[in-house]
Amino acid sequence: MAKLKKFFHLSDPEYTAKFQRLCGVYLNYQSDQPSEGSLENENNSCTVRKRIGLQDCRKNNIIENQNHQNESHDTVFRTPKSEADRIWKHLSMFQKSLFYILTCASSLGNEAFYLLFYPYVAWNMDSVVVRHTNVVWTLCMYAGQAAKDYLIWPRPTSPPVVRLETDFLQEYAMPSTHAMSATAIPFMLAYSIIHRYDISPVFVISIAICWCLLVCLSRLYLGVHSVLDLLCGVIASLIIILLTVPYMKEYDMFQQSHPIAPLVVFGISLALSTVCYPNAKDGSPYTAKADAVQIVAVSAGVTVGTWINYQFGFTVDKGQVFQAQIVIPTITMMAESLLRFVIGIVILGALYSVMKKSSVHFFSYVFNLEKPNKKHPSVEIGYKFVTYYVLGFAIIFLIPYIHFLLGLGRTAYFNEVQ
Repeated sequence: MAKLKKFFHLSDPEYTAKFQRLCGVYLNYQSDQPSEGSLENENNSCTVRKRIGLQDCRKNNIIENQNHQNESHDTVFRTPKSEADRIWKHLSMFQKSLFYILTCASSLGNEAFYLLFYPYVAWNMDSVVVRHTNVVWTLCMYAGQAAKDYLIWPRPTSPPVVRLETDFLQEYAMPSTHAMSATAIPFMLAYSIIHRYDISPVFVISIAICWCLLVCLSRLYLGVHSVLDLLCGVIASLIIILLTVPYMKEYDMFQQSHPIAPLVVFGISLALSTVCYPNAKDGSPYTAKADAVQIVAVSAGVTVGTWINYQFGFTVDKGQVFQAQIVIPTITMMAESLLRFVIGIVILGALYSVMKKSSVHFFSYVFNLEKPNKKHPSVEIGYKFVTYYVLGFAIIFLIPYIHFLLGLGRTAYFNEVQ
């Protein structure tokens, strides 16, 4: 019981603040605090705390976030420029280097990274590795986003924590989905690469550990998670990996070869995005549901693309189970990879823009809104599901097919069945 108590004590924001101070980041709020007599009521206190960039201890430790959703987040969350300048001014060269390294590491858990990383690996390296990693990543991220809205566990309070990132503060904290992603992606990549290629396991696993560690430390450094949030995220992802890896090949063949695989996956994805998404314990508004919908929709789109590749004969199963040698790319190979990537991303961006705009208009019409409103809860869920479903399909089928039409296709792409 005492050990369990110590474990939950890791949610104390002071641990996060200690790590920040170790890196040279601290909040000098004492001099800005008003005198005791000026705090006549809650409104005055809240106003002063907004002015100096601190967080109130309400829901999720975010000032009036639930009641003022239409207000600019900048006025509520942003650390005052003077305070940010003061922090930066007192950082040593080493500490400034840490800032850049950990800020970049944190971006490995952001949407932009996923939309660049997965396509690049699929189009230029190995689509089987992407499919396997995508399955585990989807399960981990959906579980994490749903748990956030169910547990409604607040972010670390500020003070003592310094908020260096404000992009995800509307979400709750437990578990850290950055930590879950930083466990699922590198370790599944490591597992798949070790089993498919002749490469040193120690080298690959070392990179996976460094990836996971850097992302987790970045969330402490930026002041958005407690140690407990991160530990729970890592442990949950490891459990999901252990439960899914034994059945990965069977599932991958199912989504390619079974006649109704796309319908099954589409139905499950739709249910997870709507009726199966858990309600918060106290009826609080969802903060992470839209992200969960994006994740399952992309995965469903990947299944459709994979199924079409196999069923229509684009993918040819040569029955290869191999450990291939890793080839050092030539200048020509690198140029082709870059060209594939640029063309693919341009198409992906165009599709995103068209699908988002058209689906927002469509769902706004369906729900009888006077004008298109992408922030309406039902419209947001609808347009995100449709848009990201199409993106997943395009990444696996449409864009690789266009690459081949242009004479830029990767030769092995349509041979990668298992």
